[in-house]
Amino acid sequence: MAGQANRGKRASGTFRRHFLLPLALLVGTFGLVLSVGFFRLTQAQDELQLAAEKRQVASALNSRLQALRRNLADYTVRDDAVRHLAFAFDREWAIENIAPYMHRVQHYDLVFVTDEAGNTLIASDGDLLTSERPANLLGKPFTVAMERLRHTRRGVDRRIAGITSVKGHAALFGIGAVVPSGKVLVPPGKDRFLTVVRLLDSSSLVTLGDEFGVEALHTETRELEEASLPLTDLLGRQVGTLDWESARPGSSLRERYTPHLIVMILLMAAVAGTVLRHGRRAIIDAIKARAAAERDAKTARQALRELDTARRHIADTKDEFATTLQQTVAAKEEEHDRLISSTLGQRRAEMIRVAEDYQKVIALVRDTLDEAAEALSDVARAPCGDISTTQLLASAGDLQAQARFLECESHQFLARLKAA
Repeated sequence: MAGQANRGKRASGTFRRHFLLPLALLVGTFGLVLSVGFFRLTQAQDELQLAAEKRQVASALNSRLQALRRNLADYTVRDDAVRHLAFAFDREWAIENIAPYMHRVQHYDLVFVTDEAGNTLIASDGDLLTSERPANLLGKPFTVAMERLRHTRRGVDRRIAGITSVKGHAALFGIGAVVPSGKVLVPPGKDRFLTVVRLLDSSSLVTLGDEFGVEALHTETRELEEASLPLTDLLGRQVGTLDWESARPGSSLRERYTPHLIVMILLMAAVAGTVLRHGRRAIIDAIKARAAAERDAKTARQALRELDTARRHIADTKDEFATTLQQTVAAKEEEHDRLISSTLGQRRAEMIRVAEDYQKVIALVRDTLDEAAEALSDVARAPCGDISTTQLLASAGDLQAQARFLECESHQFLARLKAA
């Protein structure tokens, strides 16, 4: 059980160290890079779109200023304007051709005709005549513009346009000197100036936005402004902001594809989880196989150690075994020699006894033969019927000869036996 617990701990440690942490780091890094890249890409699209919209709005505003400046020439560079405004001020002509005529035709919100000192000769606020001085309504930008026009050469086309603030609203204004278009000369001290003002109100901004493709163009400060362009006067002061709702294609893309990105990251995490499960199972199997191999190797090493121990034991006891064997063999040989010697002595004694007994028997046979031979001799000497005496004697002699031969042979046999 302890071994299995240790293997489980090793498997968990190996799995976390070699699989879980690297793969989690890889998937997390990839997901982070993908998310950050996607966010930065869409943010860059928003920034590019916003920069393009700012250029477009600035261009639209500048085009309005240039259009206002060009339009002034239609009313200031005229011999009739010099005659009716500079030679002798014709109020009726001014009302019919300048104010409030320009409001009805050109939709200017304020129109002023002033002298060189800035005093109002005639003015209109919308469709109504007014005696308001432009300096009081337009402020410092008007004063600066007038100073610039006064320091230019008289009798030539002089126009200037800019941005100011009127009644709390940003506005476009333009000032043009009334000069002749022909050979008419402006009397000295009779310089006249035409000032027109167009407020940047909601209606004009809607028209401007529709013309240039800008959504919800406005100057009012709102809680959340997506895009804005500062409005600066001739002095470089900010008199307001021009705000609009940016198209923000990157944000739209982000809102549309963020769920897809999340799903893709989740799929990556699921695939990584599957890989981790298979990897963990493979690690556990590998650790089990390794443990089995280690057990087999341990058994083999133990067998090798036992074999080496047996071999050393055999080597150590080899000499002792050889000595014991030699002693045993020598003792057995000595015992065998003693046994052989004892047996041979016994056999020889027995053979000697047999030979002696045989010799006794031979001697007895010899004696018997001698006695038989003597008996035959006695018989031969006595009458024995048909048997020839010579033959009996011969038979007796043969018996004696055979007895002596047997005795001689027994003596030789006994001698050889003793010698052996």
